[in-house]
Amino acid sequence: MDRLAHKYLGSERFEWTMAGGQRVAVIVRPVKVRHIVGVERFRPGGSRPAS
Repeated sequence: MDRLAHKYLGSERFEWTMAGGQRVAVIVRPVKVRHIVGVERFRPGGSRPAS
């Protein structure tokens, strides 16, 4: 959390920790994607290196 606070908040330490608090990592995997903005369309057959 200290590294993220330094990167995004510019402070050396994450200052909003609570005594006895636990961190939980959550992985979200989408079941369906309806619309994507600003991303190249999927190319059938896989990606190709940029020329």
